[in-house]
Amino acid sequence: KSLKSATESVNIYVSQGNIYSVVSGGLSRNMRILSTLTLDVSQSYDEDVYGLFGTDAGLSFTWTCLLIAPVLSNNCSSYFKSKFIEDTGTIHALSTSVGTIAQVSVTITDSQRTRFAQSVVTIKVLPPMATLVTASSNRLTGFMTESQSLQLVGTLSV
Repeated sequence: KSLKSATESVNIYVSQGNIYSVVSGGLSRNMRILSTLTLDVSQSYDEDVYGLFGTDAGLSFTWTCLLIAPVLSNNCSSYFKSKFIEDTGTIHALSTSVGTIAQVSVTITDSQRTRFAQSVVTIKVLPPMATLVTASSNRLTGFMTESQSLQLVGTLSV
């Protein structure tokens, strides 16, 4: 009989998943003067938290608004009235805002505050009678395989 034995050891390293920022309605938006636009990032997710989205996944949200035109400013309050609560923001275009372009940024952070994702939505304010064209798709992220189908839906508001 042999009394030989062997021991083997394996190290397994698991890296953290990514945070994904998902903006309903897309990253380029038009709105009419004196109207309100809702920004919804509630479908954002953490790859490490299966089946939960937004605040349910432990994500936190930080919003900022940068005015691009008619002047560059980190304060949008002269042209917009905005309110941001967790994963949803509303922006109302004031009477002074025709022709204004703003960028609203949302930074999404995991519960440990070690990982984040960011999206920037560009908003252009049009005159009251301007035609608005909106397009959306059935995809939440930009990744697709050749076996998946893409559905685009468009609306025209006059």
